[in-house]
Amino acid sequence: MPEKKLRELLDDLDREVDTSDGIDENEERRLRELIDDIRTALPAEQAKGEESLNDRVNEAVERFDQTHPTISFTLRRLIDTLGKLGI
Repeated sequence: MPEKKLRELLDDLDREVDTSDGIDENEERRLRELIDDIRTALPAEQAKGEESLNDRVNEAVERFDQTHPTISFTLRRLIDTLGKLGI
């Protein structure tokens, strides 16, 4: 069930990024890469020799907290769901 929830949250985040105004091109690219990396990691995270997915999602939360609270909220839900999956 958590994996299904995670996929739904990723879809929600995709839609939010599509409809949000004011996200610069670089931030949008970084969010899309993060979304793709999480999808690639399902059902288990694959080692990448860089920051963990959880760290990257946390950093994205901090970047978007003030300017795009809806995206930040969805990212927090992703963190919870990743934790439930052990990622």
